[in-house]
Amino acid sequence: KVVVNKKKLEFPLELRTRKAGDIIQPFSHKSKIKLKDYFIEKQIPEHKRDSVLLLCKEKEVLWGIGVGISEKLRADVSNKEKCVILEYRKG
Repeated sequence: KVVVNKKKLEFPLELRTRKAGDIIQPFSHKSKIKLKDYFIEKQIPEHKRDSVLLLCKEKEVLWGIGVGISEKLRADVSNKEKCVILEYRKG
């Protein structure tokens, strides 16, 4: 579950696993990095990287479920009208 700025969600979005060329601008980072480097930074074991579900807009990862969100979705929780909760449920 993550709280994001709903005004920054641009559709269509895709829920998928990683693809070559994926990038992310990690929360509190000023620039984009390769998803592979982000997984290394977050210490995600190599054997688990292909199973991490990603919410993406084309090649840009907005949320790595269980890993972290993009700076692009940063929410100001003091302004609840602009926030939405995203939750992934296995079902």
